[in-house]
Amino acid sequence: MEQRPRADCPPLRGECCYIGSIISSSGGRKLTSVDASESQTFGARFGRLVRSYREDLGLSLRDLAVRAWDDEGRKATISRLENGRVERPAARTVMLIAHALDIPQSEIDNLREPTQPLAANLADYIENLSHRNRDQLEVLAARFEIDNVYDRPSSELRELLERKAEEFRSYRRKVGTIDLRQAEVDAARAAASAAAQEMDFAASARHLRRADRLQTTLAIEIKEMRATQALMQGQVDGAVAIFEAAAESLREVDPREMALRRDRYFGELYEHGLRYGDHSLAAALVMQRQAVAAVEATEWRADWARLLSNLATGLANLAERTEGDSGRALLAEAIQAYRRCSAHYRQEGEVRQWAMAQQNLGGALSVLAERTDDPARRVELLEEVVMIVRGALEIRRREIDPLEWAMTQQNLSIGLRELGVAVGGKAGHDFLRQATDAARQALAVRTREDHPLDWAITQEELARAELALAGHPETADPAAHAAAAREHIDLALGVFSPETSPFYHSKALAFRASCIGPGPAGEGG
Repeated sequence: MEQRPRADCPPLRGECCYIGSIISSSGGRKLTSVDASESQTFGARFGRLVRSYREDLGLSLRDLAVRAWDDEGRKATISRLENGRVERPAARTVMLIAHALDIPQSEIDNLREPTQPLAANLADYIENLSHRNRDQLEVLAARFEIDNVYDRPSSELRELLERKAEEFRSYRRKVGTIDLRQAEVDAARAAASAAAQEMDFAASARHLRRADRLQTTLAIEIKEMRATQALMQGQVDGAVAIFEAAAESLREVDPREMALRRDRYFGELYEHGLRYGDHSLAAALVMQRQAVAAVEATEWRADWARLLSNLATGLANLAERTEGDSGRALLAEAIQAYRRCSAHYRQEGEVRQWAMAQQNLGGALSVLAERTDDPARRVELLEEVVMIVRGALEIRRREIDPLEWAMTQQNLSIGLRELGVAVGGKAGHDFLRQATDAARQALAVRTREDHPLDWAITQEELARAELALAGHPETADPAAHAAAAREHIDLALGVFSPETSPFYHSKALAFRASCIGPGPAGEGG
């Protein structure tokens, strides 16, 4: 994580927002007078703040230029800034000088809204991001500790903050339950005290047990809120440590609940990893392996199967993002887990869960086939993929669950396309046509309005199938299919972005660049 002045650092100059005042090394206050006629632009106010910090530290203009840029020639920039000649300094200049002088982010925040500090209205600001200017976006991004804030275009910053706003709203709802939980604990304790006064020890013990359970639950939920906040700020390792402590507090009290909580934390880390492309996806798998192990040899077989299925999905997703032997090992583990889930669900007669496991198994086998060097083995795997997914479609019908059906159609398209390329000839051409048909059927449900990310994923698959048709010798009009491929991948890149879907964005961009050539979508749509 990039180091920079953080918004939650304790103020170095007391609580007064007077521009230019500072606590000196002796503990007294040094004031730099500010005439009312002086400019009140952000640049002018920041320049006065810089001068007060620089002079208090005994630094010359040259010293600060070397600290900030390692270039004494930049002292003229600092002089112009301190003298109020720069109304709007570059964001990177602000960052470098703030680093050099150790100015807290909160000090800079206050300069942007002189009559009403921005920090007092952040919750309102994040609800109306479309109306926020660049300064306000940077302040909000600093609160979430987003990397490279000053180098990002405003459109990217706003898009990323929209995602953070979703997380913040969920977090705020959780925090709002603390008082309610505490009131329940207090009520149970009061009831226990009243029963004890009447010497009704049985009732007193019952109320105390309830108070104990509620207090334990409250302590765990507070830990979870801390972990969620850490994750919201991109502090993955800190979040994992807190989640781990919350789960371990249940080991002796309720081992089943400990496993279920780990599964919940796996979900948070997993979604964060998919969204931001950091190492939280790998951390999620560690959490989930522990959850599965906790219930594997118990009577909670339904829990075991569900947790194992979630683990397999996480493994498959990380395997798709991991090259070499490490990726193959993750994929093998995922396939084994899916097969075990399928066997369990078939034995228990749980047909919908079986279909889900089969569909996911087909997806993992498809990735394995892609990474297999032996052509005959690749065809064998892909034939199994198509057979498995078509079997799942007998259960996952559109009239029963259209979203599950569309997901399975997407996987069928992938299997058919890859089988078509592997087989070649007229049979291969037929498989490729079936692949485009399956993708188009999925798009009847996966619309951009209702399911934009799924829609974009299927558009990319359709582009790949069309391009495969364009390169097949049996195709009558290759140019039409190549044009269709370009159209579909550009549509996908209109949704994928490097901030909100980095994996899908980079994959689609690489496909377009290597197979179709650069174009307007090369910038990410």
